[in-house]
Amino acid sequence: MVFVVDIGDGTYDTAVVYLDENLNPEIIGKEGDRSFGGNDLDKFIIDGYNNNELVHLKI
Repeated sequence: MVFVVDIGDGTYDTAVVYLDENLNPEIIGKEGDRSFGGNDLDKFIIDGYNNNELVHLKI
């Protein structure tokens, strides 16, 4: 399984894709938000940085 995130010019899209042993993809699920992405996401990140609200993730 692969989790795909696409943050485009004005959308935020995600998908869960199953890959078989020959790497043939099958989309299990997908969802998107047309009102979040692009400039909206940039503003969200900059506002979080300016307010020291960003979360640091350690994986």
